[in-house]
Formats: sequence, structure tokens, C-alpha cells
Amino acid sequence: MCRRLAWLLVLFLTVFCVTPAQAAELVNPITLYQESVKVENMIKQGESPGKVLTALETLSDMYTRLDPRNIHQRVEGQQAVTAELIALKQMFAAVKGPEQAVAEYRIHRLSVAFDSLAYPTSSTWLPVARSMENNLDKLIETVAKGDQKAARATMSKLRQERDGIWLALQLHGHPAELNALQSAHRYVESQLAMEQVADKQGTLDALGSYKASIGSVTSQIHKVEDPPFLPVLHLTLDPMMYGTAGAMILALFGWRMFRKKKN
Repeated sequence: MCRRLAWLLVLFLTVFCVTPAQAAELVNPITLYQESVKVENMIKQGESPGKVLTALETLSDMYTRLDPRNIHQRVEGQQAVTAELIALKQMFAAVKGPEQAVAEYRIHRLSVAFDSLAYPTSSTWLPVARSMENNLDKLIETVAKGDQKAARATMSKLRQERDGIWLALQLHGHPAELNALQSAHRYVESQLAMEQVADKQGTLDALGSYKASIGSVTSQIHKVEDPPFLPVLHLTLDPMMYGTAGAMILALFGWRMFRKKKN
């Protein structure tokens, strides 16, 4: 009986002590997004580089411990987000300090990316993606008419929108689609850099491919799974509760052993 009790104690320690400790280290994507907003506000308010760098280190650590359940990230997107975090930390670690406009731009891109993980079906980048589709429609119209000036102005807006949500697109979009998007973007820019579009049909085809790629990414995000038929109960136990449960189990077995010897 003592041997059986010892094995029970080992099982208790394995299941109730190791697993909760590991699970407690995971970071909820909403918490990660909220932390990024705090860092963004620090940068906008001109906080000292040392304090911002410490906050960025915390943010980077949280991203490495992001809870993988119920979220989906492309590997390419993860690498891009990590590279952006590293570049931003290097800016604040530099002797001359960061360039304010660039720092604000980079942290905002990160906040948008983390927002897309925290709220995948209602993220702030989705309206921007829809605006890109509208601007692509305008581009198709102006290129077809041969209005180079209007096309350049619209292309400038499109570039700003794409750059602002690019990290979020990389997190969610299929790499092949994003490569096609980038290729189309570069081709259209090269055509609009000239006095007149040299290959009108090729430019129109590239714009059509561009719009299809954006639409494909956003349509995947809009797919929402049906809610479960029965409500799902999430129970969180702290270490003290686990200890109490273990003590109760051991007390129960001790009482049963006492009763058995007494009888």
C-alpha cells in the first residue's frame, strides 16, 4: 500500500505541478496587443530610450511566449515580426537614439500585427485592406483612361496602406499570394514612374492580380467557425488550489488505510 501511495504522489506532482507551471508562462494574444499599445504610447509621448528599450524587451519576451491555441501565424510572418522588434530595439539602444517618426511608424505596424492576432475577425487592418481594394479599383479606372497623374496619387495612397499593414498581411497571408502582390506592386510602380504607361494591358492585369491577392487574404480571415453547441468551461486553478487538491487526495487515502487497519 505504501508503494502504491508513493506512485500516486509522483503522479500528482507530475500532473498538477509541472503542467500548470508551463501553462502559466503562456501569453494571451489580447495581453500581447495591449502591451504593444502601451509601448506605442510611450514612444509617442517621448519617453526616455532606456525605459522604452526595457518595455520593448518585455514585449519581445511576451511574443516568444504567445499562447499558440486558437491563433494561426505564418512562419514568414513570425520572422518578419521578430525582425521588426529587433530593428526597433536597436534604434532605442543606439547612442544617438531613435528617429521619432520611424520609431512611431514601426511600433504602430507591430501593434496592428498583434491586433490581428488578438481580434482576427475584427482587426484594425481589415478596413485598411478593403480600402486598398477600393484604391485598386480606382487605379484600374485611371490607368484605363490614361490619367497618369491621378494614378500616381492613388498609387501613393495604396503604398502607404500596404506598408502600414504589411506585418499583419505576412502573419495571415499565404506566401505565394503575398509574393504575387509584391510583384504586381513593383510592376505597377515601375509603369507609373514613366510619363505614360508603356504596357497598359500588362499593368491592368497586374492590378487585377493585386486585388485578387488582397481579397484572398481578407476572405480567409472572415471565415468564422461556428460556436460550440454547448458552452465551453475554462477552469483556471492557482498553485494553492492544486496543493489543496493534492492534500485532500493524500488525506483520503490515509483515512482509507486507517479504516482498513482498524477493521
